[in-house]
Amino acid sequence: MKRIILLGLTFAALFILLSDSEVFAQCAMCRANVKSNIQSGSGVGSTLNHAILYLMAIPYILISIVGYVFFKEKVDNWVMQKLNILKSVLRLREKVSR
Repeated sequence: MKRIILLGLTFAALFILLSDSEVFAQCAMCRANVKSNIQSGSGVGSTLNHAILYLMAIPYILISIVGYVFFKEKVDNWVMQKLNILKSVLRLREKVSR
């Protein structure tokens, strides 16, 4: 299952990286406004592009943090479960050796 997910993510990343299409992250009105501001010498265009990238990155960062916390909790629970099993086995071994 992990191999299939990894393979799918690899193909998706390759498709995105190798695609040759131009992508605009602005609506038509915003783009027209940015073009007019750039032609007039204003620096609003780059600021708007930075704001779009910032807004795009925040959900990915939040999802990554939530995923990490969930994974960490899951691994900690798994480790504690294995530790408890090991402790009980050691107790049984001590009882048998007496």
